[in-house]
Amino acid sequence: SPSWCITKHLLKHHSTGKNIALKHGIFKNLHPNYFKNNAHLDLICCGAKPEFEFIDKNFGYSEGVAKYTGLARFDALHNIQTKKEIFIMPTWRRWLDSVKDQKQFEESEYFLNWHNLLSNEYLKKLVQDRDFVIYFYVHPKLNRFADAFNGLDGRINFLNSKHGDSVQKHLKDLTDCLLVFRE
Repeated sequence: SPSWCITKHLLKHHSTGKNIALKHGIFKNLHPNYFKNNAHLDLICCGAKPEFEFIDKNFGYSEGVAKYTGLARFDALHNIQTKKEIFIMPTWRRWLDSVKDQKQFEESEYFLNWHNLLSNEYLKKLVQDRDFVIYFYVHPKLNRFADAFNGLDGRINFLNSKHGDSVQKHLKDLTDCLLVFRE
């Protein structure tokens, strides 16, 4: 992406249209580069209600600039036919950038927590009894460690972008049940 200094200058002095922030993810912290006195945005698309409320309260814009729109990358999710699947897609953690090898990853709190959930006997029984299948989408930044999850219950399928698995395809196939975890 371009330098923020250049972007800020262009937005402030050379913009002739509407300035819209269509972000990749969700803001959970203050981002001064997006404050009104820095960015002069006309619209900030927010992917989650708490993010919308946070930006609306803290970024200095008048009412109506921040809009709760959802994430644009999911706009193609329509004409859904459901299946008996549970789709789990953990978020990324910046501190995982320092993990150097498979052993260190398998000893991380991140891996151990997800492994414990996926190996949980109650979850296994629930999935078995209700005839569900779990899809666990490994974050693209963790593709090199995806093999760490091998060997778990046969009703768990591990997906990753390295093998061409599409998040949108699997989200379209969801059923009545979606597990959402906030870490």
